[in-house]
Amino acid sequence: MKYLPITAALLCLTAGTALAQDQAMSRLATVFDEVDADGNNAISHAEFLSFRAAQWSRLDRNGDGVLSQKDFPRFGTARANGRFAGVAVFDTNADGVVSEAEFVNGPTPAFDQADTDGNGVLTRNEVEAAARNARG
Repeated sequence: MKYLPITAALLCLTAGTALAQDQAMSRLATVFDEVDADGNNAISHAEFLSFRAAQWSRLDRNGDGVLSQKDFPRFGTARANGRFAGVAVFDTNADGVVSEAEFVNGPTPAFDQADTDGNGVLTRNEVEAAARNARG
């Protein structure tokens, strides 16, 4: 699953050893708590979008107002292209970059997939199950 870095942090943690798996689940719990703004042990769709919006300045690394391959330079060209492909789903006007409005108001496929009961809220169990499924 390659949708966006925040979603990846929430849902696509990978680990090769038991220790790495424990660390991944610990990181997942930390991110879950950050996104769960009201502390009710559930992430609403609104909380998810709010968290995503708050991440914009961190993701737009070069500060040019759009997400593009230029925002992922440390990954090398091939990895940057793949990483950008993960956020390209937000490029609703197909101009090759993702504006802040496209990102903030964009689709939430990973959220929607993790929300197995379709109630618009992610529980810890749903997020953990989605992370396990993503790891295969």
